Amino acid sequence: MACNRALGDQGGANARLLDIDQVVPSLNVEVTSDDGKTKSKAPNLEFSAWYAKDQQVFSYLLSSLPREMAIQVATCHTAAELWNTVQGMLASHTRARTVNVRIALANLQEGNSNITEYAGKIRFLCDELVASGKKVDEEDVVSHILAGLDEEFDPVVSAMCSRVEPVTVPELYWQLLSFETRMNLRGGSSQSYANAASRGRSNKHNNSSNGGGGGDRGRNFPRQGGGGSGGDRGRNFPRQGGGGGGGDRGRGNFNK
Repeated sequence: MACNRALGDQGGANARLLDIDQVVPSLNVEVTSDDGKTKSKAPNLEFSAWYAKDQQVFSYLLSSLPREMAIQVATCHTAAELWNTVQGMLASHTRARTVNVRIALANLQEGNSNITEYAGKIRFLCDELVASGKKVDEEDVVSHILAGLDEEFDPVVSAMCSRVEPVTVPELYWQLLSFETRMNLRGGSSQSYANAASRGRSNKHNNSSNGGGGGDRGRNFPRQGGGGSGGDRGRNFPRQGGGGGGGDRGRGNFNK
């Protein structure tokens, strides 16, 4: 760690410099005169030695911090004060980061990502939680992966949830990858199947409409075509033709 490098070879022994509860030597000590009648204050050599080491560590820590953080701790006076202030800032940042990662995990969806990309995102966020000191077991990773899958993976989700024995992350990953590969070989996702079904229903409706129109025209042929008119004219021949008149004239001639 940076503090150990700053403390040098005696880092373990000098780690007390970072303890906020350490006993700091007094700045001055009382010195009694030789005759024992007067007392005066003199610089404490122990404090001078302690202060020299403390400022060495303080300077190293301050120079190791980012500028934004160094500005906030510049008013500290000792290495212990600086160190504990930085720890508090980092703890606050870690808590905020942990909350953000948990929110990201809760809202992460597969979307347009393939299984490899989606599982990689889940693993990255879980590793972020582990790095912040939070425990993430394998069941948590499995739950996060299953929660964000699209509807097309519902068969795999149901199969994994109905199992009695625990599901490992590698096993789940290969199951999802295999299912995704099969869907791609069969022509795409469930959305593609839905589009194909929609096109099929549309074509069926159009064919039905065209067939109905042809039937109407077929049924109209006898009512409007030449065959119907010819039939009418044929029935009128006996009433209007010469054969009828000839019959009348013939009967008149026989009677005469």
